Parts: sequence; structure tokens; C-alpha cells
Amino acid sequence: ASLSGSGLKAVLRSLDMDSEDDPRALLRRAASSRQFGEGVEEELRLATAALHACRDGRAPSRPSTPGREFSGGSSSSSSPSPVWEVSSLCAVAEAHLGIENSREALEPATEALESSRRSGESLSVAESLVVLLKINLLGMRSADGLK
Repeated sequence: ASLSGSGLKAVLRSLDMDSEDDPRALLRRAASSRQFGEGVEEELRLATAALHACRDGRAPSRPSTPGREFSGGSSSSSSPSPVWEVSSLCAVAEAHLGIENSREALEPATEALESSRRSGESLSVAESLVVLLKINLLGMRSADGLK
């Protein structure tokens, strides 16, 4: 079976997704790093790299998650979607939570919430709120341990 031009482009694009420049690939690797025994430090490194990639303008213009609709942001394919930056900020916060450092996690989680509210991305707002809830729960657990 031969691939059409668009089919070949899709295959090549998927092969490129493991690049250190692609926030999607970096976020996937960050999410799976602890499961594969790479440790929280590697998760934090990958999440931070994804955040830098987003801020350097290397984020894709639209999320590739099937079935996920976004209400805010630009529909132009030339401007990066704020969803990727918010996801990266949440991943950085989650990595800090992995080492039980709720103070370090609070800043990126708060920034993610502010950014997602500005863009009107309701799923990103929810993602940010979940991370902030985890930070709050970790803080309460730490406070209980001090008593």
C-alpha cells in the first residue's frame, strides 16, 4: 500500500514528535519518566524543556488531542496555542510535587491558572485548578505531619 502525500506528511510529523524541540513529545516523556524509573528530576527537566519550547514559539498552533475542543485563543495556525504553555506549567508544578516541594510548585501552577483564564481555555483552567488542589493537599498533609 502506498501513502498519499498527506499520509506521508502525517507519518513524518509523528516521527519528528520525539524531538527535544517539540513540547508535545517533551510532555509525553515527562509524564512517563517516573513510570520508567527515570526519576522526578528527569520529569522536571523534560517539563521545563517543554515550557521553554513553548515560550520560544515552538509550540504547535492547535492541540492534537482528539475530541478536545478549545473555546479561546486564536484560530490562526501561525500563533502558538496557550494550551501547550499551560500544560507545560502544570507539568513543572507536578514534578515539583513529586519531590514534595509545594512552594516551588505553587508559582508555575498559579501562572498556569492565570494564563488559562486570560485565554478562556476552560479545560486548561480545570487542569490548573487540579494541580493547585494537589499543592493544597500536599501542604495540608505536611502541616499535619508537623503537629
